[in-house]
Amino acid sequence: MSKRKNATLDSGGAARGRPITFGIKFWFGVGQAAEGIKNAALSSLLLFYYSQVLGLEPSLAGLALLVGVVTDGISDAIVGSLSDSLKHKWGRRHPFMYAAALPFGISFAALFLPPPDLTQTGLFLWLLAWVIIARNFMTLYVIPHYALGAELSDDHEERTRIVAYRAFFGYLGGGAIFVAGRFLFYETPAYAVPQLNPLPYMQIGLIFGGLVALLIFLSALGTHSVIPNLPKPSADIKRFSADRLWREVVGVCSNRAFRIFVASFFLWAIALYVSRTLEIYMGTYFWRLDKNSVFLLPVASIAAMLAGTFFWTAASKRIGKKNSFIYSISIYCAIFVLLPTLKVLGFFPAEGSTIYVITIFTGYSLAAFAGASPPVVAGSMLADIADQYELEAGVRQEGIFFGAINLATKFSAGIGAQLAGILLTLIALARNADPATVSQDTIVGLGMISGVTVASLGLLAAFLYRAYPLTKAEHLAIQRALAARDDTAASPTRLQA
Repeated sequence: MSKRKNATLDSGGAARGRPITFGIKFWFGVGQAAEGIKNAALSSLLLFYYSQVLGLEPSLAGLALLVGVVTDGISDAIVGSLSDSLKHKWGRRHPFMYAAALPFGISFAALFLPPPDLTQTGLFLWLLAWVIIARNFMTLYVIPHYALGAELSDDHEERTRIVAYRAFFGYLGGGAIFVAGRFLFYETPAYAVPQLNPLPYMQIGLIFGGLVALLIFLSALGTHSVIPNLPKPSADIKRFSADRLWREVVGVCSNRAFRIFVASFFLWAIALYVSRTLEIYMGTYFWRLDKNSVFLLPVASIAAMLAGTFFWTAASKRIGKKNSFIYSISIYCAIFVLLPTLKVLGFFPAEGSTIYVITIFTGYSLAAFAGASPPVVAGSMLADIADQYELEAGVRQEGIFFGAINLATKFSAGIGAQLAGILLTLIALARNADPATVSQDTIVGLGMISGVTVASLGLLAAFLYRAYPLTKAEHLAIQRALAARDDTAASPTRLQA
């Protein structure tokens, strides 16, 4: 019998290729809440905080976020390669996860605590420096964490369920930011528009800086028991070097399925980050919602994405991961561009009415539900691609694959933030602007650039993804070929019985 089927996770897991226990999936998923908090804060709050509240020019704020991503980008591949080859009593992934917890919490808090009275240059440099630091420490955690998820099971469907846990907790983490905002932001004599008050942002930095450090540590500790039974690095793997890293990157990029996956996911992620970055602007200025609704709207969307996670997990089993990805993005884009278009054309309930608010919440929730597939299936598909690469190249390298996709995600976040900053500069939205005084032209411009930009990028991603070649049948054939190879010659990169 194949070593893949014999191997067991004695400490809370099951054989690779069979379901693993709830506890391991739970603690693995908990760690994603930290990245969910980071993503929500950096994509939805940070640009608004630095531009509208602190007064940094939006294009400069966007540039700082983009440069931070670019300078951080190389760390993804480095951490991926290092974690693939690390030989440590705590395995390949956990030492990095433990090391990242406290430094990331501190750097997250610093992002929201700039010294008072900084100039434009000072604000730009503070944002740039701490974005670079925070992103690098998050990379130190998230790449090994993603790779760990791919190693927990070989099963085609179980991998999707594992990623669903990760996505679920990621949404919870992101939602927690906005739930906190609902209570931390309130009107004062100095701030009739609560979103323009700097104090709650500082509180968010301190509260969630401590929380992300705790979540990362708990995730590492909760999955520590599976370490003895996880795949080990190849016995003949060379020491880390720039040359080895370059050859590994070139190797994974030679895989056609991976190239298509990265290109499509990159475009979709840019669209998503543009929508998230402009979300608080849209709620405040385009939809002119009150403070409660501005912060509850993302919570409703995240709740819908949680429901969508379960739906698309089941749907991908029936229609395939590829079709799940394409249909999800296409429906999301259609709804996202339709909502502001209907308002601009006058086909919307009267502003401020109950039905007006219900319509907005319903539309955003439907879009979020429809768009929940990519976060669920992407990690599962990348693990499938890693199997294909192992069969072709003879080496298991989840870390470098997830490092590459995380690099693409980071670039998309930076480009999305920069694009949003440029768009905001083009419509000339003034700092600390009262929603009641913003011109109709600015409002229309905000709504249309948001909807059209997101829809165009998303639909292009869906179109490119049609060429993705790796089907379920092909992946199962790959699994059988790997199992047969294990039967004839034990692979040092695979889990031993």
